[in-house]
Amino acid sequence: MKLFGSCLALAVVLFAFPVFAQNPPYRPPDARTYAAPDGAPLGTAASNRALAVTGFLAARGNSIAANTLVETATTEAMNNVTVTRFEERAGSVAIFGVYAKASFNARGELIHLIENLVPVNGAVIPGNATAAQALAAALQEHHPGAVATPQAARAQGNTVVFARTPFFHKEPTATRVAIAGAGGALQSGMLVETWSQVGNLLHETLVGPSGEVLFSELRTNNDSYNVFAVDPSQSIQAGWAAAPAG
Repeated sequence: MKLFGSCLALAVVLFAFPVFAQNPPYRPPDARTYAAPDGAPLGTAASNRALAVTGFLAARGNSIAANTLVETATTEAMNNVTVTRFEERAGSVAIFGVYAKASFNARGELIHLIENLVPVNGAVIPGNATAAQALAAALQEHHPGAVATPQAARAQGNTVVFARTPFFHKEPTATRVAIAGAGGALQSGMLVETWSQVGNLLHETLVGPSGEVLFSELRTNNDSYNVFAVDPSQSIQAGWAAAPAG
C-alpha cells in the first residue's frame, strides 16, 4: 500500500526489545493484517475510530463491540495519516495481549489494520490467585530462592504496587487482567512486572487464575531507535507478529 508505506517507511520507533518465553503454556491470539491496495480505504469513515474498526471487522464476520476498545496511543504520521492503537477491555480490565493498531487517512477512513481482537462474551471468570501469590509465582519462576515476596504498599486501580526492597530496581506490580480462552471465554489473571537490580532484568509475567505462570517476557531495558520498512507492529521485536489476512 503506497500511502501507508510511504508515510511510515522512515518511521523511527523507540522501544525495549522483548525476549519471549520458549513454548509457553499460553500465547495471545495471533494477529491479522488488513491493507487496502494503493492507499484505498478499507471502509467508510465513522463517527469515531473504534466504530470504524469494529464496523470493518463486522463486515468480515468478526463481531467486536466498539465499547470494548480503548485508545491508548495516537500518532500523526506523514501524508495526513493518523495511527491509533487500541487495547481491548472486558469491563474495566484489559485483555492480556489483545489489541488493534489502525491507520486512518485525512478523511477518517480506515486504510490499514493489525488486530487480534476477541469477542467479549459475558463476565470474566474470577480466579483464586491474589496479587501477592501472583508476585510470588513470578519471583519463583525467574529468581528462585533469591528474594522474599515484599509486602503490598498500595493499590492503584487494577494494580497492586509492592514495596521496593534492595533486590528491586523499582517497585514490583501485579495488575488484574483478563485472559482470552476458547469460545470467547475470559478468565481472570495477573500481569506481574519485576525489575531486578542484579542483571537489570525486567520481566513481565502472566499468572493464571490458580497462580500458575502462563507466559513471560524479558525486556532488556536498553531502549533503541530502529527503522522499519512498514510498521513496527509487523516485527517480532514489537510484540506478537502479525499474520497475513486470510
